[in-house]
Amino acid sequence: AVPAVTMLSNRGVAVASEVLGLELRDEREARRPRLHDRATGEDLLTHEEAEGRVAELEARLRALEGAQEPPDTL
Repeated sequence: AVPAVTMLSNRGVAVASEVLGLELRDEREARRPRLHDRATGEDLLTHEEAEGRVAELEARLRALEGAQEPPDTL
């Protein structure tokens, strides 16, 4: 099957994959193409965004672990 191509309102273009349920969007104002989840309506994170999110969650986890007091040991 040939992927569906859609013109976006910002003069960009989207190529849809029915199998994956994703669109590859190349928007004029974006610095690079993005993958867009058609089911949720959200863009997938880029590698850099995902790394930043992981670092943020790791820092929050460390803070939570540090806030817990160790159990009393005898």
